[in-house]
Amino acid sequence: MSVPAEDPGTERGRLSRRRRQLAVIAAVAIAAAASGLVAGTLVRSPAQVAAETEAPPRTPLTAEVEQRAVVQTVVARGEAQLTGTVELAAGSPPDGMRAVVTGVSVKVGDRIDTGRVLLEVAERPMFVVRGRVPMYRDIEPGATGKDVEQLQRSLREVGWSVWDRAGLYGPSTQAAVVNQYRRMGYSPLRAAVENVDEADEGRADGAEDGDTPARTSAAKKAPPVVGGPIVPMAECFFVATLPSVVSSLAAHVGGAAEGPAVTLAATSLTVRADLNPADGASIRAGQAVRIQDEAGRLDVKGRVTAVGAARVDDNGGLTVPVVVKPRKRMAARWAGQPVRVSFPTTLAPPQSLVVPLSAIRSTADGQIRLTTVAGGRRTTVEVAVGAKGDGFVEVRPTGRDGLKAGDHVLLGR
Repeated sequence: MSVPAEDPGTERGRLSRRRRQLAVIAAVAIAAAASGLVAGTLVRSPAQVAAETEAPPRTPLTAEVEQRAVVQTVVARGEAQLTGTVELAAGSPPDGMRAVVTGVSVKVGDRIDTGRVLLEVAERPMFVVRGRVPMYRDIEPGATGKDVEQLQRSLREVGWSVWDRAGLYGPSTQAAVVNQYRRMGYSPLRAAVENVDEADEGRADGAEDGDTPARTSAAKKAPPVVGGPIVPMAECFFVATLPSVVSSLAAHVGGAAEGPAVTLAATSLTVRADLNPADGASIRAGQAVRIQDEAGRLDVKGRVTAVGAARVDDNGGLTVPVVVKPRKRMAARWAGQPVRVSFPTTLAPPQSLVVPLSAIRSTADGQIRLTTVAGGRRTTVEVAVGAKGDGFVEVRPTGRDGLKAGDHVLLGR
């Protein structure tokens, strides 16, 4: 009996179906393995959860013994203030004029330097120059004195040449005054010199009664002759500290120039702080300080210049006023602004052994101790304490166990 031959196409189809079945089985196996892996990472036993959330074992907390000064820092609130204020009042204008303000050239906060015009009174300038001696007269040609010397220095400061001897209001000083007035936009007032006719001089020498009427009429004073420039008290003001700033202004155009019209203050600032008496007792003149503001825009060093006596402040409390001068110039915009002043005070010398206060323990018998830690070994050291400041304390070992800088002391667990 003969067996029919198998169709090759049927054999290939059977092999293809087997391969697909094997591929499906492999995919199912891989998926099962992956799901098992994910389940193993997400599903944890209670013991495993407890082990993972348990706090780490406690370890000793230590700090290093330091050799340095003990510093106590007192922090106080203060205010930056302008110093050296000077009030300027307009003088009397020329005869026949009223003291009326006809111009205001400055505003509060303006920086004022030598030669700056502040006001205009009766259309005449009111300007400042540098000098410690106030104006006490009109400076006229030929005048001598300290006021003239101050004027000469100021004229040189703003760029004019002066070669007269110091303190003489001579030709070069007068020329510089004319130039400065022109720079400010004005013409200087001039001295009037009265000349006497020669005929008058001859009569003064002993003319006889028989002189003719013509000769007598000629013996009269000639018309005034315009002389050199003058610097009037009403226009020029010597100010000891320049540059300054305008701290207040009481003049306005059209108003009468009465009383202090302009108040100037030195651009250098000082800081005034009020401390409680307990803290103020440790502050000394010359002590270094740090001046800061709350926003972090200001951070300058300074020095205490004065410590006042305790007084009752506006709130009824007892305070000690302290004045601080910054080491570098503070901008005038800080005037009137609140600041924070730190007063570090050295309580123990730089050779002191210092540890944190939390390292110190007191026992029932009154002993003071600390514990050193080295290589897992702990040693109790008896000490005496000294000055305390900023969380640290000076210590001196009193027992047989020593203590040195670099040792580690136990703070806690």
